[in-house]
This record gives sequence, structure tokens and C-alpha cells, in this order.
Amino acid sequence: MGIIGLDTSGSGIGIPETMRERALAANALLHSREGAGSDFLGWVHLPSSISDPELAAIQAYGVWQEKKNYGKVSMGVVRSTFIIDENGMVEKVMPKVKPDTNVGDVLAWLAK
Repeated sequence: MGIIGLDTSGSGIGIPETMRERALAANALLHSREGAGSDFLGWVHLPSSISDPELAAIQAYGVWQEKKNYGKVSMGVVRSTFIIDENGMVEKVMPKVKPDTNVGDVLAWLAK
């Protein structure tokens, strides 16, 4: 199983080799299903620092917004992508992303 939208043949949109290597390594890890909790995603070992129970980070990034679903209004996280450089500066904001096209959109922006 490959990464959606990633042409690994080298004839794609010009993904830098280091990015391609990292993406393929991450894809291999995700599909190896090794480690505790391999029946779900527990084997990824995400750091606890990504937890945000007070909603501080999502409010700071402006992604905690009013949402409407089948006439019901509630607060929730609006899918967004933030490309952040090595110095912690936001390079690009992609609001209201669609899961089926987001990977391709990010790779196209990075290829510029």
C-alpha cells in the first residue's frame, strides 16, 4: 500500500529526495504494525505534548470555529493545514482542507 497522491517512481511533481525518503519511511512504519497497540495507532507513539485539553493551541491557530452539520450548530475543529518552517514560522495556511486532496495540495506547494 502506498501513500495516496505520492508518485514514488521519480516521474512525479519533483518531490525532493529527502522528502520522498521520509515519506516512504513513514509509510513503511505505519504499515509495519509493529509494537504495542498495533491493532490501532498506539504503535505510532505520538508525544503527549500534542494534547491540548484547554484548546489553547487550536484557538491560537483559529481552527476552533462554529460548524453546522445537518442544521445543528456546534463548536469544533475546522480541518486546516499549517506548513511551519524549521524556525517555527508559519509559511502557509490551508484552511478548510479536504482529506482526499490535501496531501497533493501540500506536495504541490512544497514543490514550488
